[in-house]
Amino acid sequence: MKLGVDPRDGRVTLTLPPRASARMAFAWAEEKRGWIEAALANGPAPRAIVAGASVPWRGDEVAIGWDPALPRAVRLDGGALRFGGPIESLSSRVIGWMKREALGVLDAETRAIAAVVGVDIGCVGVGDPRARWGSCAANGDIRY
Repeated sequence: MKLGVDPRDGRVTLTLPPRASARMAFAWAEEKRGWIEAALANGPAPRAIVAGASVPWRGDEVAIGWDPALPRAVRLDGGALRFGGPIESLSSRVIGWMKREALGVLDAETRAIAAVVGVDIGCVGVGDPRARWGSCAANGDIRY
């Protein structure tokens, strides 16, 4: 059996082998209640991605500077992300911008390392770390 706590959303998962007793698994998880509570207490506090808040970015904090009069595209201007558009999609646009920027950095750094060691690589991508930590394919594609 395996018990885990996702630090991003506090979701507790219990993984069982085939044909395991669910009743016994839940009893075992109940015995681990102290560990679960400690893991939840030690995790990072959730951060709201809303206008006026700040988000961590490359070792610093950047403010979310939403203004309905600005263009929809997110851009980093000094210590703030500046953009407009519908406020309902503010969070998803900030997250999308962060992922695109991170992919650019990962792609450049991965290609630089590959050049040093003399390896050809294909596409560099970013996946969901909940499903898989990373992978490399025979064709040279790398996913983080």
